[in-house]
Amino acid sequence: MAGFPPTELSHSVRANTLRPTVLMYLKILTNTSNIGGGQILRNALSLSSILNQPMEIHNIRGGRPIPGLVITNYSTIRPQHLACVNIISEISSAKISQTSVGTLDLTYCPGNIHGGNYVSISLIIQAALPCLVFAGASSHLTLCGGTDVPTSPPIKYYENVVLKNIHKFGVNASIKTISRGLYPKGGGKVELSVPSQETPKAVEMTESGDSVIFGNREDPIIVGEELGRKVVALVKAEICLDEYMQDQVVLWMALAEGRSRILCGDITLHTQSSILLIEQFLSGVKFEIKSVSPGKNLISCTGFK
Repeated sequence: MAGFPPTELSHSVRANTLRPTVLMYLKILTNTSNIGGGQILRNALSLSSILNQPMEIHNIRGGRPIPGLVITNYSTIRPQHLACVNIISEISSAKISQTSVGTLDLTYCPGNIHGGNYVSISLIIQAALPCLVFAGASSHLTLCGGTDVPTSPPIKYYENVVLKNIHKFGVNASIKTISRGLYPKGGGKVELSVPSQETPKAVEMTESGDSVIFGNREDPIIVGEELGRKVVALVKAEICLDEYMQDQVVLWMALAEGRSRILCGDITLHTQSSILLIEQFLSGVKFEIKSVSPGKNLISCTGFK
């Protein structure tokens, strides 16, 4: 992983019965931009739960202007990152340290993942779906809150882009939007259904057209002219995943059985930090990034299964 920004990930062991025997110490340097966000927290919660690996995270969202477990601007929904911690801890029967809005440090001790019916807010599908795939039972997740939020993937991006690419790993899940919750009021309702299923399988996305790449997770309103320019650029680049999707699939590459290869553009900071986190949890999993040509890279990984 040479050449990546100075993100520090290291293990430490403490003989303290009040804390996990094996600790995951995650530190995002605040002088590196865009790699200390909520996605690190969500991926860490997923991996910790799936692997039954206790962890301790420090400096949560340290690379953001307002660090910690933050509250959104919507008067109708609960704090989004704190809600993510709570719902994943419920799914995995985890014991967690005391948390509140603004919390920077978290100790998380997962138990057994179990399927079931859960109710929470939006923006937790990314963390919840991997856990529910490994639950060994069918699950139904109801999300209430903002479905179309600035700087976050709108629910239609999850449904029409993210989920369709994850389907290629053999993951069987579906999203049903009952009502939209737009900024700043929220109030939307979405249902995620995850039937009992087998271990995800490796994928090969090396030819243009192997994946779904159209979408914009920064702004839910996509004008035709903007989308047209993006489509033309992606076709000319002959890549399978755009900058918004590549970081969404690296976790599934690590969790899948077999070796996956995915052709994408320049490696984003989100992807880099996700890979570092995954390799810290899964010592036997190593990602390889090969430059094919300027602006085109091949990401390869043999999953831990």
